[in-house]
Amino acid sequence: MKTTYYNRHGDVIQFELINENEIEMTGHDDSFMRYGYDGDDSTKYDNLVFVDPPGGPFLNTGTDLGRYFDGKISSHFIHKIAIKNKSIIFTTKPNKK
Repeated sequence: MKTTYYNRHGDVIQFELINENEIEMTGHDDSFMRYGYDGDDSTKYDNLVFVDPPGGPFLNTGTDLGRYFDGKISSHFIHKIAIKNKSIIFTTKPNKK
């Protein structure tokens, strides 16, 4: 299942439900992307706690990605964030706990 989000710069951000616990985000501009991570620099892209592409959306652990799917899915709270190629992969859990 895919959905489209238009950020404040007019970029077309795609969210795709890959499986029950993973959502992939594509279409963002990598050139000025902000990241936040836990840990040292050697593991920073394995321990991301937020991503913020230019124009948004700002997404951090604990955010429910279900809101981007217009109610078609729910309770997909971000548990882990990783970068794979040019995609952002969110591992989700059904609730914040």
